Amino acid sequence: MNKVVQFRFGEKGIQTVEKLKKDLAFSSRAEVMRLALNLLSWAVDCIESGYEITKTKGKGKFEKIRLPFLELRNLKEEDS
Repeated sequence: MNKVVQFRFGEKGIQTVEKLKKDLAFSSRAEVMRLALNLLSWAVDCIESGYEITKTKGKGKFEKIRLPFLELRNLKEEDS
């Protein structure tokens, strides 16, 4: 069963959601929000499972992506 959830955004937030909607060729703001929630959920699951999220910094070089807003929520990231 689907439930209706409403969010209040300031002008900058609306502009961000609209830009993402356009850039991702989504048909609705709801699609953007669903993707954002799925991505955040994935990041939390990875960190809670002891994984690090990294980005490629060149051939064979990786850099850990810091997500301080998750660390503040007592999600344990192992320091390398």
